[in-house]
Amino acid sequence: MFRLSKSEKFAYIFMLPAIFSITILSIYPILYSFWLSLLDYVLTKPGPYEFVGIKNYIDVLGSDYFLRSFGITMKFALETVSMELLIGLALALILNESFKGRGVARALILIPWAIPDVVAGLIWRWIFNPNYGALNGLLYQFGLIHSYISWLGSPSTALECMSVALIWRELPLAAFLLLAGLQSIPPEMYESAKIDGASSLTSFIHITLPWLKPQISIVLILETMMSIRILSLVYVMTGGGPAGSTSVLAYYTWNEAFQYYNFGAGATLCYIIALLSFAFALVYAKLLSAESLY
Repeated sequence: MFRLSKSEKFAYIFMLPAIFSITILSIYPILYSFWLSLLDYVLTKPGPYEFVGIKNYIDVLGSDYFLRSFGITMKFALETVSMELLIGLALALILNESFKGRGVARALILIPWAIPDVVAGLIWRWIFNPNYGALNGLLYQFGLIHSYISWLGSPSTALECMSVALIWRELPLAAFLLLAGLQSIPPEMYESAKIDGASSLTSFIHITLPWLKPQISIVLILETMMSIRILSLVYVMTGGGPAGSTSVLAYYTWNEAFQYYNFGAGATLCYIIALLSFAFALVYAKLLSAESLY
């Protein structure tokens, strides 16, 4: 018969509050939201709410609004993740060098990431404001534009403005993850390459990039998930407009659940976003496998 020692019993007793909290705050909402995704759960309709199975999934995936929102989200993710990775790598390489004030520079670069999403959205909404925004003021002052531009009011520029805001917000995280990878590379590898006559570019391609594969994979996974599920920036800066040009999947989900009170469709979209994030994580992990390093 399986028996627990006194110390093991105490350990399980102390774990119970954490297990209970995880069950109530995580597992139950996950299971309940999945159940909602199988119901025709619209608050404006009189109950009881009918079980419809996968009908919500079929309806959502087949709707024109979802397809458009999906396309906007993929474009947004491609723009933000690629720029965060490239600029983050450049920043990491700079911060990895020894120069006066490096510690201060590292601390200052962290500021955007420490700012809450809503505050970041308000800052960038002011910068892009068509009447008194900082961007229009600077461009007009230098003669680059002859009249103020409604950056967030035009479908052709609103999504790009959103991309700039998210890149600014998430860039420190990408830079510091890559910096951690750079600092783990043994200096002897670069010294050996230099002795063999390798140029700086050759060392970067054949030493730095392969060694950074795990960190690059982490950055891609985290930032793709962020770009797919971003809501607060969209809500504060554009509210999904103009003309739905910034209505990403997360905003579409919020709209269905809290504007139209269609909790069945909202829960369905939550699971679609989760599956999409998981699929990207698997693809990145497969493409950027670091087995060759070992």
